[in-house]
Amino acid sequence: MNVISNLPNVISAVRLIIAPIILILLIRMEHRIALIIFLAAALSDLLDGYLARRYQLKTKIGALLDPLADKLLVFLCVTYFVVLSQAPWWWLAILVLRDVSLIIGFSLLKTITVPVEIFPTILGKAATAFNMLALVFLMASTFKPILTDPFIAPLVMLAAFVTLSSFIQYTIKWFAIYRKKER
Repeated sequence: MNVISNLPNVISAVRLIIAPIILILLIRMEHRIALIIFLAAALSDLLDGYLARRYQLKTKIGALLDPLADKLLVFLCVTYFVVLSQAPWWWLAILVLRDVSLIIGFSLLKTITVPVEIFPTILGKAATAFNMLALVFLMASTFKPILTDPFIAPLVMLAAFVTLSSFIQYTIKWFAIYRKKER
């Protein structure tokens, strides 16, 4: 395969590499640069998905890389703001609960030889989008608080609610897969 046929995977891999760089920029108080790179990373999530679907470039590695890159990006940034007490701890707890539970659930289903695909749902995609949007406002609040502060709490609550909803949806789907196997 050439680079073009792997372009969505390359974009996801770059996003995976960029996530810790954004964290370093935040720690160094380079919030504007971190925000610009974060926005580019968030938009690249749309681009790699579009390219993979539009040009039939979906791959198994892409199905792993894309959500891994998204989760790392969101996790690192939310953790940063929680440590600084600029975001609530329960937001991070919901993210960790969902992602650890999904990994355990996926592993358990694989262990009992149930064929499981990694399938993004609309709620899962919405959770990623709302988490990223809340993080954009948090980053922007470090230099434009008057414009962003009124939106942060509602966006964080919405992001957490949609993340929790996606966790429930995935759990229900995976239990249905398990029950089907039991029959």
